[in-house]
Amino acid sequence: MKLCTVVSLLLAVSCKGESSQPAGQGGEEPASQSTDLPEVLYDTGDARPKALDYHDGMLYWGQSTPEEGLKIMMAKADGTSKPREIGEASGFDISLRLISASDTHVFWQNAGKIVSYNIEDGGTEQHEPGVSAGGPTLATDAGFAVAASPSCLHVAVLNVETGEVIREEVPGEYYGGTTSLAFFDDAVYCANGRRIIRFDPSLAEVETLWLDEDFQGTMRSIFPFGGNVYVADGSTRRATLYRIDSETGALEISIETLDGQSIFHPDDARGMVFLKQWTSSRSPNQMYDFSSKTLTDLPGETHLGGNLVGDSNFLYWASDELLDPDAIKGIYRQRKDPSSR
Repeated sequence: MKLCTVVSLLLAVSCKGESSQPAGQGGEEPASQSTDLPEVLYDTGDARPKALDYHDGMLYWGQSTPEEGLKIMMAKADGTSKPREIGEASGFDISLRLISASDTHVFWQNAGKIVSYNIEDGGTEQHEPGVSAGGPTLATDAGFAVAASPSCLHVAVLNVETGEVIREEVPGEYYGGTTSLAFFDDAVYCANGRRIIRFDPSLAEVETLWLDEDFQGTMRSIFPFGGNVYVADGSTRRATLYRIDSETGALEISIETLDGQSIFHPDDARGMVFLKQWTSSRSPNQMYDFSSKTLTDLPGETHLGGNLVGDSNFLYWASDELLDPDAIKGIYRQRKDPSSR
């Protein structure tokens, strides 16, 4: 089953827009396949890209301008297609990784509602999740989408085929900060600040995996890796990757005190987690090898405008600047293993 994970942050809307252009045309090999350095797949012109998701050889993202608002785009991940618009959204609602794709649909939020785009026929529908706006939404390969309110106080599961929504209220207090959402092992995982919950839609049961009223941190992502569940605590001053002990529920440090705010992308097949430290500054993408416990820089330096996604060979992200003075707004990618060429 595909790992789905999302982090909820507001997307800033700025700049002037024009049509996106692919780095590779027709059947030509994209430039990014000829180098280990980060390179542009799609130039978004004056439009600022933010939200991004990868699924089954395709990329989905949002890009905004004051004149045209926020558009939802899709294109091939190999850089050889012309991006096309599949929908639009309110600039207030779009999140850092609010766009999420499955085998059959693409989901995003618009004015507090979930929009589903049918990949096969191009049709769109709007669904009322019944949870507070501002939380994350994600797709799954099980025929439904999941939404959560900030602080994981409400969780909603949407059956895409029937339109039925299962809602669950989770007792607790509002903590603020970032809410992270994931779906794996047939369950919904939600993390925010001081607690992590697991919701089983088939049983309509909520389990608290971890709770610490005194914890001071920001849960930016939650994901399975190597048979365990990990959460990334990333603030502007530190970032720590924790493993959740399956028996005690305690958080055990795996990668400690990275250099500030960090974004993580797990790669179970490689036994590595790829990450970007200090997302607001120019620095290399990195990979952490769990077996050797080593952190290695990838070639070049990047500026991430949001999340980090990937397939078996490449990392992808949206950005509006790089160290190169000629850098442009667009969708970028970088080879995960430079030695594989």
